[in-house]
Amino acid sequence: MCEPRTNLCKVISEQVTETFEGQIRVFESKIPSTVKVGESVYYSEPLLEYAPQTKACKAYMDFGKELVGYESKSA
Repeated sequence: MCEPRTNLCKVISEQVTETFEGQIRVFESKIPSTVKVGESVYYSEPLLEYAPQTKACKAYMDFGKELVGYESKSA
């Protein structure tokens, strides 16, 4: 999770990619930090039900698609 609009997130993402490139899979998806994610955990509701319209929910869905696509290519 990170806030892609911040310089810190950009720097850390670049460092992770440079450091681990070729060693582990670094996904393109970035999950933004939002209050709605914390609220959904607090209320014990899936984000998809609690706040499906949020950027974080869309990012989790995109990550799931990226993960499934990667897994099917690896198998």
